[in-house]
Amino acid sequence: MLHKDGAFLNLVIRMTGYYSQCVVLTTPHDLRHPFATIALQNGVDIKTVSGMLGHFSAGFTLDTYAHVTTAAQKEAADTMGQVLSI
Repeated sequence: MLHKDGAFLNLVIRMTGYYSQCVVLTTPHDLRHPFATIALQNGVDIKTVSGMLGHFSAGFTLDTYAHVTTAAQKEAADTMGQVLSI
């Protein structure tokens, strides 16, 4: 099985047109991490993403994808900083 970054590398290879020059081994499972990351970055709530991935709890999903929610928290803080500085 590929490491979660392997799925991302495969995606980049396909998107850049190097697919014909490389052997790419991608399974549906390799798409779980990119799916969850993109969904969370675009505002899908953690409970929904957790259910779609079949995780036993939203806490598990949150622990796995904390880097995504940390970025969202920074963006929210920046937005509120701009609002409050008016």
